Amino acid sequence: AEHLCARRGYTVLNDDVIRDAKILIVLAQGEPSASFPLGRAIAHHSLGRIDSDPTVILPAIPLVTQIRNLDRIVPVSTPGVWLLSTEALWSLADEQKPINDLSSSSLSAFCCRVPAAAAASHGSYELHDDESIRSLAYRKPPADGQDTFMILGLLYLPPTVASNVLSLASTYPLSRATYHGLDSGAIGLRLSLFFDFVYSTCSGLEEFVGCRIAPEKIDCEHVELLELARRVIHARLGKYRTMAVILDTLDVQYLDTLATLETFEWSSFTASVLSQLQSALTTSILPIVPVLRSALASREPSCLQELLKGLSEVSSTPSIDTAVLLTTVSAALWEWAGGRGGLRGGPSANVHFARHFALLEQRDSTPEGVKNLIAALYEGNWLATPQAIVRAARHFEAAAQVCTRRRVMEACSKHLHPRTICARADNASGADSLPTRVRVALPARIDLFGGWLDTPPITLDTVAGVLNAAVLIDGERPLACSVSRSPIPGYSIGLEDGSMMTLSEHEVWQRHDKPAMQGALVCACLVACGFVTRDRAGDKRDDVKNASGGLEIRLESLLAHGSGLGSSSILAAACILALWEMSGEERDDERLVHVVLYVEQLLTTGGGWQDQVGGVYPGLKLARFCPERQTVIVQPITVSPSLEHAINDRLVIVYTGQPRLAKNLLQEVVRSWLTREGDKCAALREMSGEVKRAEEWINSDALPLSHIAQYYSIKKRLATGCEPEGVTRIIEALSTVSSTCWLVGAGGGGYLCVALREEYGSEQAQLAIDRAGLANLRVQRVQLCHETVNVERQID
Repeated sequence: AEHLCARRGYTVLNDDVIRDAKILIVLAQGEPSASFPLGRAIAHHSLGRIDSDPTVILPAIPLVTQIRNLDRIVPVSTPGVWLLSTEALWSLADEQKPINDLSSSSLSAFCCRVPAAAAASHGSYELHDDESIRSLAYRKPPADGQDTFMILGLLYLPPTVASNVLSLASTYPLSRATYHGLDSGAIGLRLSLFFDFVYSTCSGLEEFVGCRIAPEKIDCEHVELLELARRVIHARLGKYRTMAVILDTLDVQYLDTLATLETFEWSSFTASVLSQLQSALTTSILPIVPVLRSALASREPSCLQELLKGLSEVSSTPSIDTAVLLTTVSAALWEWAGGRGGLRGGPSANVHFARHFALLEQRDSTPEGVKNLIAALYEGNWLATPQAIVRAARHFEAAAQVCTRRRVMEACSKHLHPRTICARADNASGADSLPTRVRVALPARIDLFGGWLDTPPITLDTVAGVLNAAVLIDGERPLACSVSRSPIPGYSIGLEDGSMMTLSEHEVWQRHDKPAMQGALVCACLVACGFVTRDRAGDKRDDVKNASGGLEIRLESLLAHGSGLGSSSILAAACILALWEMSGEERDDERLVHVVLYVEQLLTTGGGWQDQVGGVYPGLKLARFCPERQTVIVQPITVSPSLEHAINDRLVIVYTGQPRLAKNLLQEVVRSWLTREGDKCAALREMSGEVKRAEEWINSDALPLSHIAQYYSIKKRLATGCEPEGVTRIIEALSTVSSTCWLVGAGGGGYLCVALREEYGSEQAQLAIDRAGLANLRVQRVQLCHETVNVERQID
């Protein structure tokens, strides 16, 4: 799916690609090597050649044999995903007929009937009378001595099942079983396709979680993680069945690995191109990627090596932005991979590179950090295969983000008030006058124009504005945080399932910069507010037990995950306000905006400032970042009664059912900005110029629908895949009642904002959705919010 998404120009995984695709994934035997990245199991052997002529003798190697078998079994496949192992060769009997009736709602697992003795050294299925799989066994012959059904290493997943399996790849802890997990800095987790995934469809939850069939094929070293992973798998796949497809085979033979004969060929680099690249790096208008393509066109090993050497040497040049330089290295690696290594975006915390990131956090050591990162490419053989090259490219982009993050944190630092340990709620002076419980509720944010212009580093390098509105959803402030004193020492953080997780200061510090971990947002707020510091968190002893009391913190959201309505940043704002209230800190909205921006940098998500501006400042407003003052400036916009009436009556939102992946879309836009990609930079300049015009339309008492439509058009130009096919279908369903629609936030999913025609209301919009067969979607009303912050205090 990742490669299909990359081929279609997507920047994120999108399950639309597997709905009508016929995908074959070969689970190749043998470790990949520099000369053959897909493994030795599919080496081109000297026994023959692949040809469409049926009289040609094909080589007896796993890949060719298995594909030939698959072609006989299913000459015309329906859409779905096929998983084919090359661990064994098996030949089909002449009597084997094509199979045309595979289930569209169940997994199909292929097997063959073998004598009981054969099960002593292989995996096998136990079947129900209807040939659905009842259980799996490994190296365990049937007790009754009857024939059994050997696993052939071939599975078919219809699109509905494949989509669910795909979603597991990014779900903790299963993400640890993929290269995504390793490149995110996680310890690996070994899972079996058959004994962890297939088995989940034919057993109850507790039986599946506790099962230890084939211990050498599963991860028995990390039992807690394995069991958690199995619970997640069962929750996603346990509703399906797996049907056995029994093949007529003549024999099954497990083979040793094969030799590899293929090698890569490279061609010559003209070093003079390097001077052109240096010129592009020191200006702010010349596109960088065309120069890279010219530099790498000859494809000889020396051309990439000389290019990397040259980029390393110019890392100390003051006129070159380090983030631009590192993004250039990433772009060079991406061009060298030729689009063959997967999606451009992905995890980027592999320790091989991440250990050098700390040098980039200090200005004085930045050149050394760049040199070390480039040297790391050779130390780890990261230039051997397209897959490794793309993974390395992601880490150079992450390194560029470290440099941008440092600039943003420097701008925010003057808004941070270092707190002492006495400011903790359980020890604060004058504690009798402080509340014992606080709840802060905030509205959501709808962006009307300029949404990408608040994103670092774009906002740091331009005078750009964002026009947005604070809104109630169905009359409610949908985002809130409650903080109360607790007799339980430490910080007790509410989780999505309603349970509580109590953390020591050390544990808070360990989580505050890992956005994928539970409670990370609250932990980052605690660090940004000074409740937890590096010095106090450095002691690994359980300081929870030593504290006299603690805080209980719960985040509340009425919005779906990945809403696009600014929920993460606004929740952070609510949390910070509640912490300030608990410790007697005065509210300061300008400071709050920058502390939330600081939290975004701690979380390494790279977000901007418009979300918290939208949720904290009332009504409509125009906000800009002032480079001279290094501060966000907010200008309120007066709204006439007629315009407010139009907004409240005509704007509605619909959750599309597709959570957005804003970080991936953000990476694409930032990448384009740093490499000065012509079309994308022109779109950002166009967006910046239109912000003022949109403000003028609002001041003239009109809802600027044409400008909003243009804004959404620019957003779609900026981020490939910003509007998934499912969203397009929703927009088409609403076309009879709407003037314009746009995905709020970065796009890619989340909430769709709909401006209805004057003669229609929310009821007609819901009816249009229902008629289109989208009855699971709900239309919700929005209303301008003029009193954004609602605070409830309790003092015992």
